[in-house]
Amino acid sequence: MPEYKGVTIKVTTQEGVELDEYGVKSMTRRNFCSAYVQSETDVSFKISLTPDISFFEEGCHESPESRPRRITRPSRYRHRHRNRSPSPSGDDYMSESDEWDSRDYNHKSPVRRAPRFHLLATIHIDGRTKYERRVIIYLDPRHRNFSEPDGKVWLTSRWSRADDGTIMMHKWVFKDVGIESMFDKLLLSGDVKEEEANKEDEDAIINAMNSLGTKEDGDEEEAKVGVIRIILRRIKVGYEYDDRDFNPSYREDEGADVDMADANKVTHTMGLDKGYSIGRKSVQVITYTSFDEPDYATFKFFYRSKGMF
Repeated sequence: MPEYKGVTIKVTTQEGVELDEYGVKSMTRRNFCSAYVQSETDVSFKISLTPDISFFEEGCHESPESRPRRITRPSRYRHRHRNRSPSPSGDDYMSESDEWDSRDYNHKSPVRRAPRFHLLATIHIDGRTKYERRVIIYLDPRHRNFSEPDGKVWLTSRWSRADDGTIMMHKWVFKDVGIESMFDKLLLSGDVKEEEANKEDEDAIINAMNSLGTKEDGDEEEAKVGVIRIILRRIKVGYEYDDRDFNPSYREDEGADVDMADANKVTHTMGLDKGYSIGRKSVQVITYTSFDEPDYATFKFFYRSKGMF
């Protein structure tokens, strides 16, 4: 369960059982964290994202110079300002004897306050151009959309639009690529000589593991299939409205949109179950504005069968 920059992300079964993890690594200079998770054929999975509210309340995401603290002025100062008007920000926790001083931060007593942003999580699987789902991680427990009790949110399925306009929900499932299929692709690509095709299955899997191309620094040249990628961005939420004509980015008859060139390096790819219709429902849409900055963090889970670890 990688925890990075105040957010813990887990890949679990639909029943909530955490998948075994291996080789958790992070690179601060790239805002990048990765791990291997164990996948099993025909097991459906979902993803949980849990913020550490205390991390964000204490301002660990900001530089010390930008973090204000509450200080108390002498009584003579309080007397002069006793009848001042309320703060424009409406902060009801500020008394008349308190003011914010951004120049003098007490590192021993971090300020606990709501962050000025939330996080938008976008999930891509197997290198698809389109994202699977998006969800907002609310960091302010006072926000009406905050997920009680700890802010945890779930990504459970892909939404798509059927020909009749109804919305379908499909759970993600690990699908078996197959050892035979893997060797066929290796032979066709010339990566394995014909006389090597009779090696033990275990040796073959190890060879495939060694050619994964999964780099620690999060380079774009790494394998795309067999990868769950979650991108976090800082945002400010705007207004909300009900969209009666919500149109998911995927259609029921849409192609796979997956580059299978790396399928010889993995044992599973992502598939979908048959799904079910939720009808023509109105969907709540939340507008937001992204910060003009690099991604807050990227998590990558390389899912592989137990035999490859």
